[in-house]
Amino acid sequence: MVDIDFDPSSGCILALIVPGPARLCGLLGRDFEYVIPFKCIRTIGPDIILVSICPDKVKQKCI
Repeated sequence: MVDIDFDPSSGCILALIVPGPARLCGLLGRDFEYVIPFKCIRTIGPDIILVSICPDKVKQKCI
């Protein structure tokens, strides 16, 4: 599941929010998610989105 962060006043997409790996087969949720700024997206295809990121810089703790 992927979510987006957008600016409601302009309608522009700010970031893609992608869940990190699941804990204990998904039963305990997730520790973190990746918030990927839209400017880091390089290509959007029918089956894949290519991004240029440093995973440690876009990782955020789940609330």
